[in-house]
Amino acid sequence: MSMHHKLSGIAYPFLYFYKKIIRREKNALRVLLYHDIPPSKFEIFESQIEWLAKRWDFITPHEFKLYISGKKKLTGNKLLLTFDDGFRSNYEIASSFFDKHGIKAIFFVVSDISLGGDENKTKELVCKNIIMRRENTPLNNICMMGLKELTELLKAGHSIGAHTKTHRRLTEIQKLNELEDEILDSASKLELHLDIKVDDFAYTYGDVMSFNRESFLMANKKFSYIYTGIRGDNYKYLNPLVICRDSISLNLSNYSIGAILLGVFDLYYKNKIKYFEENICDVDSKK
Repeated sequence: MSMHHKLSGIAYPFLYFYKKIIRREKNALRVLLYHDIPPSKFEIFESQIEWLAKRWDFITPHEFKLYISGKKKLTGNKLLLTFDDGFRSNYEIASSFFDKHGIKAIFFVVSDISLGGDENKTKELVCKNIIMRRENTPLNNICMMGLKELTELLKAGHSIGAHTKTHRRLTEIQKLNELEDEILDSASKLELHLDIKVDDFAYTYGDVMSFNRESFLMANKKFSYIYTGIRGDNYKYLNPLVICRDSISLNLSNYSIGAILLGVFDLYYKNKIKYFEENICDVDSKK
């Protein structure tokens, strides 16, 4: 755990007292972002979620969309859970743990990985574009969700979102036809194989430098909701095309996570949100 996360954990009780007792802030809406949850760390993940469930209310993707679109009011401290990349561990933890807490999540998957068909090519693609340690990562250690797991998640009431076709960094794609293939083809494949409408899109890597104007205009042709990796309180910003998410590490203490959700780093990310809204996703481009 980094020093600034350690310090945020120490600051949590004081930050909680200031925000909840002094300022009496009653409403917040944060979106959690997880990736792979190795089986060896299931207990840590479950402990994090159980700690949060005592302090925050988890809402469903449907409830979140109603609020973020301005169609529903929410009060209190609310959390939406999301996962990126489509690791099989996400399915396993959802199947074994979420039901008893009534949690419904959005799983953002890479279409050529989850629906690729050829297992070896799929694992090589994961190594190249997600793990990026081809020589040091045994292919046998890579387990991703397939059509069966995605179908079962949908039956359980979860949602599936698009996370590009091959997990390329979108700002590195120069040709519009390749950009269209990477962004829009991912949703088309998911819709075809799962018989659903896909209107949630999380672009890869999540930072401001990994999404540009061209990528946004392409994504906005199809998706109603665009998820970033920028930290922030969606109760304050309320923009379906710039949805903030807080990436959570399994190495963080509960107090560090609590401090993140109370906005200990929000001031740093405030200018990034402003840049995103003004230069990538301006008001005139909304549907």
